[in-house]
Amino acid sequence: MGAFTWSLSDIPLGTEDNSVYETSSCIKTKKSFAWYRFFQSGYFLAWFLMILITTNHANHWVYLTNWGEALLTTYFVLANVTNICFQSEASEKTTNVLKKITSLFQHCSFSVSVTLTVAYWVLLRTELEKPRNWHTHGINMILVFVEVIITDIPVKMAHLLFAGLIYQ
Repeated sequence: MGAFTWSLSDIPLGTEDNSVYETSSCIKTKKSFAWYRFFQSGYFLAWFLMILITTNHANHWVYLTNWGEALLTTYFVLANVTNICFQSEASEKTTNVLKKITSLFQHCSFSVSVTLTVAYWVLLRTELEKPRNWHTHGINMILVFVEVIITDIPVKMAHLLFAGLIYQ
């Protein structure tokens, strides 16, 4: 009986169809898709940096919302980098690693985003006058759904389990 071994290659991340990282069925040209990726990652990075700069708490990372926001920002930046690598025809080894890392962040950040948004609106609903709350508990989930609709990267129900594996 062998010991249990695990590696990133055991998780079916990414897709064999590399075109989904360069274009989509909604955005046909590579240039337009690159602009879409650039604006998505720029939007999330700008919000993330603004929140970090304007928050004066020593306990900023105590809140799950901030971790979810960090995951989502990381995903959108990685998706942009992956798009750039595919469009610049980087090596296959580089793009395969990027595909897996981006997919892992996609699955984790999307499920965490939806969970946090639903939990916020069902349980908390505080400080509705603050734009930050609208971004972190509403707009981000809308943009996640836009991402799922626009991109052709497959999302399977089983991928929701990946976020739960992080907590073990």
